[in-house]
Amino acid sequence: MNALTSLKYAVVKLNLERKKKRLAEKKRLRNLHNLKRNPRMYMMNDTSSCAWLLRQMNPSRTILVVDEPPMGSDVFPINPEDNPLACAMSQAMMTPMYKTVWMSATLPRAEFLPTLVNSFLDRFLVPRENRALHVREAFSTELDRGALMCGPSGHVAYPHMKCRTAEDLKKLVLRLPGDPLVMKAYTERALASLLKRWAVLKKEGKLSEAFTKALVPPEVKFEDLSLLNHASIRAYALEFLTAIAADGSDGLTAEFCQTRTDGEKNTFPEFSITEILFSNAYAYPGLTLVADDDPKGQLLTMTAKLQEMMPKASEIEDDMKAQEASQTKQDKYAEEGEVVEQANTKLKFSADLVIQSDAFLKRWCPGRPENSPTLMRILPTIQEFMKIKELPIDERWQMLALSGAGSVDPKLDSDPGNPVYTQWVHENMTLNKLACVTAGKEFTWGANVPASTVVVTKSFAENTSVAGILQYVGRAARRGLTTHGQAIFEREEDLDRIFNDPGGVTTEARTMERYANYWLSEGKEW
Repeated sequence: MNALTSLKYAVVKLNLERKKKRLAEKKRLRNLHNLKRNPRMYMMNDTSSCAWLLRQMNPSRTILVVDEPPMGSDVFPINPEDNPLACAMSQAMMTPMYKTVWMSATLPRAEFLPTLVNSFLDRFLVPRENRALHVREAFSTELDRGALMCGPSGHVAYPHMKCRTAEDLKKLVLRLPGDPLVMKAYTERALASLLKRWAVLKKEGKLSEAFTKALVPPEVKFEDLSLLNHASIRAYALEFLTAIAADGSDGLTAEFCQTRTDGEKNTFPEFSITEILFSNAYAYPGLTLVADDDPKGQLLTMTAKLQEMMPKASEIEDDMKAQEASQTKQDKYAEEGEVVEQANTKLKFSADLVIQSDAFLKRWCPGRPENSPTLMRILPTIQEFMKIKELPIDERWQMLALSGAGSVDPKLDSDPGNPVYTQWVHENMTLNKLACVTAGKEFTWGANVPASTVVVTKSFAENTSVAGILQYVGRAARRGLTTHGQAIFEREEDLDRIFNDPGGVTTEARTMERYANYWLSEGKEW
């Protein structure tokens, strides 16, 4: 069910409730509650036309919802024409309605968007000193799933591991509730890590009395197991960090936050982009989404060994024709009255070439640990092969598609106005028919796909803002689509970037404000 359908159902429900109320009122009051006419709803994907459409609306009777307002603002423009997407988004936001909602996990705070916020106040004649009464910020940490953040060595990293003093930890505790994509790092594994360190420090006699009294033990906190869920685990982890920070001891903070080398093992194998699909595949079950500035080239690099073993499309077609000819011959020479069992034509595509299949893991990942988790992969069918054959891409990419690999790259679409291949990739991702997809930053904003693993490469991180990286991390462990999630980073410094408090004005805020002033001055100021 999409957003429009859901909203229409809500309108019908409200109408039924109002009808019950209306029937109990006097006849002269019926029109007051009779709202049978459904509201007009528009979903605009063409950002360049949004501002024009909004100008046709009655601003006092229209609700405007902008999803991912910072989209495209991760690169600060030198000239107005450098960033048409961010330019169009800002133009739409400068045409506010009486109820305007901006939604994004990486939206800059209101104080960093004065021009955009003031345009709303000025349009509806609200004194700027009353801004707090009319402009509100809402945060939600009710995330269904968490995502592990993993460094290049294979270790799992948590935001508090970057804290060196109690003051640093206090700042982090205050920041986390308003930064849901960073808060997403606090999974059940993060809480288990803190509890394990608590037990070790208690045994070593390094816990203070104040800390012990401040924190409720887990056996008491979760005495009622029905309260154990992702949200309560995340909330308890935040309570845990708050208790450490409240103690005020830099020594205790260091004991909890710094990495220890006494037997702690890495959760994931060491980063290797060429082995993610092969010898290290056991660690990344499910769909792996790789962020790179050159998605097409990156997938070719990652699947080089697989391409060497691929059959030709003509060989597959010849085998299909041979099977059909054999069946026809068998039917022809069958004796009268003899029932000939019809054999289904099979696709001659080896199972050990289908990424993440059991045969694939046995061949390419011989050293995988026993009982390592796997997700069943269905082998491609003849019908799927025939559809892939119709895609306007060369044979190499068709065979990769059969293996369960694809790329969201505009360069692979022969007709940019009709992106047949990238649309096929997106649809098959949603249907869980792909095991590996590479994509650029254009794919990050709002994509809802069942990705279990997100890989952030060096080339992607070097040319993307912190918000852009966080948006990609947000693709992992989407609500209702996967049971687990992890973000793998090629460089340690990129983990530091997303865990550190940005403090000042972000690239997105500077870009959005620059375009807002550009539209406010009617193109005279830049």
